[in-house]
Amino acid sequence: MPILSLQQARLDLQVRKALERAAADHLDLARLKAQTRDATPDELDDAQAKTNRLNFLGATSPSTEMAERALERIISGNELQPVNYLELGALAARAICRIDIADASGRRVAWGSGFLIAPRVLLTNNHVLPGPEMARGSIAEFDYELDALGRQKDVARFALAPDDLFFTHSELDFTVVAVAERGGPGKRLSDYGFLPLIGALGKVLEGEWLTIIQHPQGGLKQVCVRENHLMKRTEDLLWYSTDTLGGSSGAPVFNNAWQVVALHHSGVPETKDGRWQTIDGRDYDPANDSEDAIKWVANEGIRISRIVQTLKGARAADPLLADVFDMTPARANDLTQRLLSRAPPSAPPAERDPTPASGSADNMSRSVTVTLDISDDGRVTLRNAPPGPVESFLEKVVKTKVNNVDVELDIDFDPDYSKRNGYQEDFLGAGFKVHVPKPQGGYPSVAAVMIGKSKTSAKADDYILKYTNYSVLMHAKRRLALWTAANIDGGNRFKVGRTPDTWRFDPRLPREQQLGGFYYKGNNFDRGHLTRREDMEYGKDVETAIAAADDTCHWTNCTPQHAKFNGLGYIWQELERHFLENAIRSKRFAAQVFTGPILSESDPTYSKFPDIQYPTRYWKIGVALSASGELFAAGFILDQGPVIDKFGIEAAPAVPFEPFHTYQTPIADIEEETGLVFTFSKGSGGAKSLSTVDPLAGSVGRAAAARQRRTGSGAREAYSGADLTPGHVLIDDLSAVILQR
Repeated sequence: MPILSLQQARLDLQVRKALERAAADHLDLARLKAQTRDATPDELDDAQAKTNRLNFLGATSPSTEMAERALERIISGNELQPVNYLELGALAARAICRIDIADASGRRVAWGSGFLIAPRVLLTNNHVLPGPEMARGSIAEFDYELDALGRQKDVARFALAPDDLFFTHSELDFTVVAVAERGGPGKRLSDYGFLPLIGALGKVLEGEWLTIIQHPQGGLKQVCVRENHLMKRTEDLLWYSTDTLGGSSGAPVFNNAWQVVALHHSGVPETKDGRWQTIDGRDYDPANDSEDAIKWVANEGIRISRIVQTLKGARAADPLLADVFDMTPARANDLTQRLLSRAPPSAPPAERDPTPASGSADNMSRSVTVTLDISDDGRVTLRNAPPGPVESFLEKVVKTKVNNVDVELDIDFDPDYSKRNGYQEDFLGAGFKVHVPKPQGGYPSVAAVMIGKSKTSAKADDYILKYTNYSVLMHAKRRLALWTAANIDGGNRFKVGRTPDTWRFDPRLPREQQLGGFYYKGNNFDRGHLTRREDMEYGKDVETAIAAADDTCHWTNCTPQHAKFNGLGYIWQELERHFLENAIRSKRFAAQVFTGPILSESDPTYSKFPDIQYPTRYWKIGVALSASGELFAAGFILDQGPVIDKFGIEAAPAVPFEPFHTYQTPIADIEEETGLVFTFSKGSGGAKSLSTVDPLAGSVGRAAAARQRRTGSGAREAYSGADLTPGHVLIDDLSAVILQR
């Protein structure tokens, strides 16, 4: 079907439904438009609606007095706005896109509008994207608009990803769909932000002025800022007088604070004897008249509160929608203020004069105006710059103690991940290489591959995420690490006071493959580091050490650990130090530590997110050099399952938790539990299993474990031999750890 005929068919369907809804609610929209044109919200809406509006304003205003003053301006119809209204609108416009719709064969058939409502989540109409098949071939196009000098910007195109998220509702006419993180040419979706959806009531009153930013008839982005006001609302719908055209379906409807109040989905024409009317008083003829000839009397949008309510009922556990469900008026306001404070005002790119100035060019100074875009993770890019890397960082001032002295430091977060050194296999020296663990079935069997890489051709480096002095391998489905591998240098370590954690997603992986902050709210889960922050506090100076420690605050290095374990797990947290102290005898105060969760198919789930399993057991392997310069390695398993089984993850903090149990475990058993292979090599020799340097390996190790049980005290005395797996040792004190046979 040609584009115009398909667009006309969709327009006919939506207008017919809108007219039916207006008739069902006994609305004469033409008369309503005339009656409300010059009326104020104070005259049009009731006391309860005004109370809701005041409460909403109070949640986003610094004081009650300011909220009351804002309400007074609104209900009196005062249309004067502070000048930052324009800047806020420009910020909101970035998240709005044109949707280039394709049919099953990939042929472009129509256009619509849409906008981002969370990282990687797009909202539009059901009649724009009715199913995942159509979404699979369609494209979201951002920056399809003019700049301040009237020039068309370079369009950023992003594929839709309905396999990651697709939900549609025909009655309320909305669709949410995931979008690819990377687009072309060289664009990132996170650069466009998102428009918060606030489910709370009170965002708008009847008679209040509204704005729509849209792609009418699939054209360049436009905004209508005059003669737009809310005429009537029902439980599901808003009726307003904003000017729109076909192709505007799926656009956001804003109040004067640039908060989204509705999803636009249909215009309503003036009718006479059942026929649509044109501006010049004729019957509309779709064969000869364009849509802009229609005399529209109103437009219809779906209320955001109904969309959020419906999504919660259908997809409450979907992590991609967490920013929708957790959004409050105050949080939305904070998000906007944070974006404004970090992003400079928009300015057109400078025109550079290609003709050299007279005189010495080396001694000439020149002023150049540039516009920088700053994304949520601190990445800075030059707007309209040619493709290529841009040096950038996120700077924060840190107040802390270094060697018990108060200091204030400027710490840079470098978003260029290609500069991270990662785990170094030869870190211990003496000719040894301790290799990263490998999945028994190969990387493609379980590991997550980086964005832009194909598992059919990917190499190991396409799976392993390198950070400062440590590396991570992520599970493709569980959103947690299979392992972290860290180099620990105790000889160059600083004693640094704890600085605030700033958790980040890793842009090299899709966000849906990383378990983010939404999972840790309202329960006893802590954000548990796998590679410890304290272990990375080393480097050439204290600034380098703190920056390296900050690099451990990536969601890829985080697992749900019970607060009692994460805060009080003395033995587990001190094992790294124990290895360092034993390595002193080799004159190299260094160790290599592998850590990870044991990911089992029988792992439990947290009731709020029943589709996400969390681990109850963790493993750790430490490697160092002995006094004689030989390699030794020891493995450990921590089991928090019995405590969680007894008290539950949602237990009150006052519950008297029992100790978490740590066991020294043969490395061969950890390999069996995790499906990983641990090896090392020396010189030009081949790879050997770490089990060969494990003090618990073989008959000698079993005898050492038996001796430890016989001579142990404290918690070990409460266990008989039958309670422990043969060859395992219950550790209730670091002195119980066996590092030599």
